[in-house]
Amino acid sequence: MRRFLTLLAAVVVVAVPLHAAVTYADALTPPETMAPTVLVGLFWADEVSLTCRGPFLVEFSSGSSSYGANSVVKFRANGNKVLKETSGGTVTEEGAVEVSPAQKQSGAYITVQSHTGADTPTAGLYFEGSILVMAQDGRLCVANLVDVESYVRSVVSSEMPDGWPVEALKAQAVAVRSYLAYKVKMTNTPGLGLPVSGYRSVTPGSICIWATDQVYKGVSVQRPNAVAASQATRGQILTYGGLPAAAYFHAASEGKTENVRNVWGGNVPYLVSVDEIPYESPYHSWSVSFSGDSLGLLLAPLGVSGSCVSLEGCDLGDSGRWGGITVCTGSGEVWVKGTDFRKVLGQPLRSLLFSVYTVGGGKNASGCVNPGMPVWVAGKEQVTNETAGELFLQGGGGIISKGTSGLSVLSGTVSDGPVTFVLEGKGWGHGVGMSQWGARALALAGADYPAILNWYYPGTALELWW
Repeated sequence: MRRFLTLLAAVVVVAVPLHAAVTYADALTPPETMAPTVLVGLFWADEVSLTCRGPFLVEFSSGSSSYGANSVVKFRANGNKVLKETSGGTVTEEGAVEVSPAQKQSGAYITVQSHTGADTPTAGLYFEGSILVMAQDGRLCVANLVDVESYVRSVVSSEMPDGWPVEALKAQAVAVRSYLAYKVKMTNTPGLGLPVSGYRSVTPGSICIWATDQVYKGVSVQRPNAVAASQATRGQILTYGGLPAAAYFHAASEGKTENVRNVWGGNVPYLVSVDEIPYESPYHSWSVSFSGDSLGLLLAPLGVSGSCVSLEGCDLGDSGRWGGITVCTGSGEVWVKGTDFRKVLGQPLRSLLFSVYTVGGGKNASGCVNPGMPVWVAGKEQVTNETAGELFLQGGGGIISKGTSGLSVLSGTVSDGPVTFVLEGKGWGHGVGMSQWGARALALAGADYPAILNWYYPGTALELWW
């Protein structure tokens, strides 16, 4: 807390490469081919109603039906079968049902008019390509069979502000396309390793990427600069060893990205920790508070029992993010994986780069200070090689230990009231791969999109696949 520790912005000076490394293609100009079509899972629901501004078709294993513009077709599930409801009655269909415009024309997109029991709010959105409706265990799975480039235009429009530098938008477009290619297991071979027919025989298990993996909301969200950046990088895939790179990205690292091994495990040569150039973002500093009781309830699915009495970060990653959290209650001590801790606490906990302070309960305020968080100590920024005797806190008190997990501190201030945990941190996201605010900073400094990609995914290559 700032009444105990004042956070200061660290300044790091890093040279910006204005051109891509030699691993990137100098010319991406082979003849264009058709972009592939992929299946993107949209949502699960109890029922869904679809429509189209123009005439459309509903196709299934035993035949097809035609509908006029603005007609509505409702679908429900009966076990593993799809029930199709129209003004003409109800029909039970085997396998996946495909809904698509009868002909290509302006605005002839399939619209999700309404749904009930959906796990993702999608009503009112409309999509290019076709919509597939499948049934499994009494629930509907709704997916979009869509051109990759349409998907990329939509995701870039949702994932990065349209007013940002065009080179940052281009880098985002390549990252989005590459991550999609990685998820659906594309290969740079004829057909790209993707199925070319038989989509009506697919099942929910056939879906390799979902609309929540990268924010995908169809045509309605597409923005002009994002569309232009996507078109300018059409068909470009970031690869490593000839295969699509897992081009993870996040909002802001605030200084240094994280090595993937400290987040999800494994060793990926291009998902290592890299330094960023300085920038200002809305996520440079944030704070969120929880009561001991609320933390206990949120962490219960992770094996925590009862109200929390202390929290301590541990297992520091390369960027300073916690890899784990030690949670103490009256029932004992539980170690929680950092990614799980962040998941159950939700969006208020924007990253795992934070310090935690415990106040209230009629006791001295205490805290676990993350070494990656700069603090004001003895008239200068705190550095990890200072001895405990050189450190002190405003309001009295001092360092009570200096272990590998961080700096355990004790304030001279005593607070009454319920025990409250204050988490102060910076950054937003898991920290792996490209930092969007960092990409913006590089673009403003003059870097082109291949240089931005090479910065955040070192050792990868940029290839044109279609």
